[in-house]
Amino acid sequence: LLHKEGVYHWMEDFGLQYHSTVAGKGRIVGVFQDITIRKLVEENFRESESRFNLLLNSRNIGFFDFDILQSKGYISPILKRMLGYGVNDFRDSVQQLESLVHPEDSLYPRVEFRKRTPDTRETYVQECRLCGKQGTYLWVQINGVLFRSSDGEVVRRTGFVTNIEKKKAAEIALAEEQERLRVTLSSIKDAVIATNNDGNVVIFNRTAEDWFHIKAEEVIGNPIPRELFIVNPKTRAPFPLDDRLEVGTGPTDDFKFKGVIKGPDGNEIILSRSYAPLKDAHGEVIGTVLIYHDITSSERYAQEIIKSSKMESIGMLAGGIAHDFNNLLTTILGNISLVQNGFAEIDVLGQSEQACLLAKDLTQQLLTFAKGGAPIKKVIDLKELVERSVKLSLTGSNVEGNLNFSSEDLYVEADPSQMNQVIQNLSINAVQAMPDGGCYEVSLFEMQIDKDSPLPLRPGKYVCIDLQDTGLGVPEENLAKIFDPFFTTKSFGTGLGLTTSFSIIKRHFGHIEVESELGYGTRFSIYIPATEKSIEVEPPKKTKIVKGNGRILLMDDDSAIREVAKLILERLGYTITGTTRGEDAVAVYKEAMGTERQFDAVIMDLTIPGHMGGKEAIKELLKIDPEVRGIVSSGYSTDPIMSDFKSYGFKGVVEKPFRVEELSKAIQEVLSK
Repeated sequence: LLHKEGVYHWMEDFGLQYHSTVAGKGRIVGVFQDITIRKLVEENFRESESRFNLLLNSRNIGFFDFDILQSKGYISPILKRMLGYGVNDFRDSVQQLESLVHPEDSLYPRVEFRKRTPDTRETYVQECRLCGKQGTYLWVQINGVLFRSSDGEVVRRTGFVTNIEKKKAAEIALAEEQERLRVTLSSIKDAVIATNNDGNVVIFNRTAEDWFHIKAEEVIGNPIPRELFIVNPKTRAPFPLDDRLEVGTGPTDDFKFKGVIKGPDGNEIILSRSYAPLKDAHGEVIGTVLIYHDITSSERYAQEIIKSSKMESIGMLAGGIAHDFNNLLTTILGNISLVQNGFAEIDVLGQSEQACLLAKDLTQQLLTFAKGGAPIKKVIDLKELVERSVKLSLTGSNVEGNLNFSSEDLYVEADPSQMNQVIQNLSINAVQAMPDGGCYEVSLFEMQIDKDSPLPLRPGKYVCIDLQDTGLGVPEENLAKIFDPFFTTKSFGTGLGLTTSFSIIKRHFGHIEVESELGYGTRFSIYIPATEKSIEVEPPKKTKIVKGNGRILLMDDDSAIREVAKLILERLGYTITGTTRGEDAVAVYKEAMGTERQFDAVIMDLTIPGHMGGKEAIKELLKIDPEVRGIVSSGYSTDPIMSDFKSYGFKGVVEKPFRVEELSKAIQEVLSK
């Protein structure tokens, strides 16, 4: 009806019609009620219901609502269509919906999975299977609410139903994939350990259990044990697990790692290690996987190859250096024969000494290659050393040398003698490769090596020595063998020059690269770690023979060496007592302590086969006399004790073969301290 304000109002009327007995007479009596507000509420409710249904339709979410007290129920059309039914295919009842549930499932959760609210409502989330019209079951998730009366009886059930078939299929696929992974990891011959970002173990396969003697359940969820019973193959000390591995974007081989464990059968297993990041679907790193590989067979095979190569090398060595040594011996023996036959006017001693020094150089090269050649390092200026070595090597040849050095200081920590040997080896090879003359260009400069460099070097500053000739070049088939022991294409020499050079540079934590083109020449590039340290200025060396006095204990198992050393030292003014074994030297020294026969110094041979040598003897002498002045002597000039003698308790060192000046200097340096 139109209100006086011009607005229509909803009205509800209740009327009665009265009929009169008089024709045409009657009345209508009625009551009008304004229901405009109720109509607005109903309209709002319809709009809310429309929005609710729109939301459920857009999300494909079903809905049910059962009033137990009034036996009324509602199952949304979406839920029916979800199961393949028509809207009117079955009635909306709780019994009907319950009849569709799989026998192994339930529409409602167990009591412990329900969450009670203060107003007697219980919310729950339940997964179950509902039977569709075609007889197949559909996985659904129910987000439901149970309403209870004050006495605890359920009076209403309502809930939203979501199709989770894809989720369940993904879970099943994941479970199958995990099972395949479990079977694969159980059968794989490598030990696999995976950790999360917190460092806790998430995978520990059967091989890892066998190798490390730990059950998976003992470590899953915990950090990796600090020591996995892995020991260093050389020191036999336990290998502690790295606190942090620098894991990049892909798999990484840990070249620094090589360990030994005791396998299930009691035999040792040699292990290498690689590791890689674990990433999620978004590419984020979620952990690390460590893989330990059994390299026992390959290591033993390599050792057998080395043994075989060494045996072959011994034969090659006999033929390769016999010629050089025979030439030197010819000079020495020939000169001795001249003296014996009275030809004193010839300077035979000088020639013999020169031949002996050449023999010493040859044995030094062999020891550097074969024994290890621990360098005696100090800070040196490479520019001075390289210039001196190159000029000396080119002396007397028709090769033109060009030196291109950068202006900055180029300091390295190196053994001057060994570095000089490397430069001379390469330079002499260059001269021999240019019989008709040519150009030998030597460059020296500093460069930075980063982690992406193809060179097998640690990142940092290096000094590069670049040596390039214009000689014959090296055939491509020989280039890969150029650093092999005893490999040579020349008709003379032993083939140890480049091998020795490679060995020296490696022990200086450097690297040598070679490039060559047949007919155009060869280029060697040497990389040595640079140092920021400055050069220590040494006082001028005294070359004169200095006499002295005092009692010297001399221990050497070689009678000829003992006699010549005794003769030299007595001529220098010392009193000598000789012994052949370390045990005897310790006893004689101890007996003389505190008497007028007490020794001022001890010279000991490093190695006495079958008996106590200098290394063991000095330990015993230090126990009885911490101030003992010990001098170590050996023909094994590359032994680490010779380069680091102070760490072993010695006060001085003298290499064999030695001259009067060298022995005199060693004694004086020790006695003056």
